[in-house]
Amino acid sequence: MAQQTALEQFIEWIDSDCTPMDCLMKAKELLKVEKEQIMTAWLNGDNDSMYEPKQLEKQAEQYYNETYGTEG
Repeated sequence: MAQQTALEQFIEWIDSDCTPMDCLMKAKELLKVEKEQIMTAWLNGDNDSMYEPKQLEKQAEQYYNETYGTEG
């Protein structure tokens, strides 16, 4: 079974009748999960890199910030 995306997890969680405050807190938590999923996918796409892992993580972070216009 494939891993659920953060959005899929959130939709499933909302369907469980969460309160507005609980939904907001869960959304904030899942934004971090989404960022990690996107960065991991980016890193996995660079299998033949000549860069050190820390440099790749920095590049993944830069890709995320440039693509989604946010840090965090």
